[in-house]
Amino acid sequence: MSDALRELEAWFVTGSQHLYGEAVLEKVDENARHIARCLDEAAAVPVRIVAKPVVTTPEAIAAVLRDADASPTCIGVVAWMHTFSPAKMWIGGLTDLRKPLVHLHTQYNRDLPWSEIDMDFMNLNQAAHGDREFAFIQTRLRRGRKTVVGHWDDPAVASRLGAWSRAAAGWHEARRLKVARFGDNMREVAATRRSTSSSTRTRTTTTWPGRCGAAASGTRSCGRRHASRPACGRSSRMADSGRSPTRSRTSAVSSSCPGSGSSG
Repeated sequence: MSDALRELEAWFVTGSQHLYGEAVLEKVDENARHIARCLDEAAAVPVRIVAKPVVTTPEAIAAVLRDADASPTCIGVVAWMHTFSPAKMWIGGLTDLRKPLVHLHTQYNRDLPWSEIDMDFMNLNQAAHGDREFAFIQTRLRRGRKTVVGHWDDPAVASRLGAWSRAAAGWHEARRLKVARFGDNMREVAATRRSTSSSTRTRTTTTWPGRCGAAASGTRSCGRRHASRPACGRSSRMADSGRSPTRSRTSAVSSSCPGSGSSG
C-alpha cells in the first residue's frame, strides 16, 4: 500500500510577490524546496511532496492550480506563504481548484536570531503575515481545506500532513474508481424507473401554480387549491352565467372540481 501511495504527489505551492525583488524570491524558493524535501522524506507522509516554483501573480497561481487539477498523479495542494502574498491574487485559482487543499501555517526559522535580526530578515520571513492573509481569503471564499499549524520540522506537523494525504489519496482514488455491479442498471444509465401507462399519457393542461386550472384559463377560480389538475368545469359555467361561487357553494361543488364532465 505504501509503495502505491509513493506514486502519488502533493504539490507544494509557495506564495509571494514581485515587490520583494529577485534576491529575496530566490531565497524564498530555496527555503520552500528545503521544506518540501524534508516533508517528502518524512516517514509519516506516505505520498511524495513535490515543490513547485514560487508563484507571485494571479496568472501564475491560476496556472499551477489548474495543472494540479489536470495531473493524474497529484492528489492535492499544500500551500504556504513564505512572505506576504496579497490574497486577492488567489481568488481565481482557489475558486477553480477542485482537488483537496491543505494550508501549512509555518515559518522557515524555528527560532528568531535575536542578536542579528534586522529589517532584511523581517522582510524575508513574513509567514505570520502571509499565512494570516491567506487564511482570511480562504474563509471569505468558503473554501474547504485542512489547516496545519506548527513548525515544519516538528514530527506532529508531518503526522498531520500524512493523515491529510491519506484522505486526499482516498478522494483521488474514488474519483477514478470503477465498480462492477451485477443484476443492476445498464452501463452509463442514470435512472431505470419502471414506466406505467399513466406516465406515458400526454396531457395538454395548463395550470396556475397552487390554484385550479380555471385561473389559468382566464375564468374565475373555484377557490380550491389543486396540485396539477385539469380546469374546473364548474367554475367555467359559473363565470359564463355571471355568478360568483360562495364559500358554501365552493364546498358543495368540491367533489366536481377535478373533472370537467360532472353536472352541477
